[in-house]
Amino acid sequence: DIDSQVGGGSLPDVLIPSLALGIHSTGQSANQIESVLRKNDPPIIARVVKERVALDLRTIETQEIPVLASCLNKL
Repeated sequence: DIDSQVGGGSLPDVLIPSLALGIHSTGQSANQIESVLRKNDPPIIARVVKERVALDLRTIETQEIPVLASCLNKL
């Protein structure tokens, strides 16, 4: 479970409950993984929460799952 922001600029204090995929590696830090995801083409936007990369599932469309899976397999 994760709290997801509705809109950073327009509603910065409004949070809604969401689910996140947590990613952790013994070989790379969470910041390194987040950087690789962000540099992907197309970029995959995630955030680091408690030393894990959190992918907010509310923001991932069904057609984006193969791109996400491919990038995660490369890690």
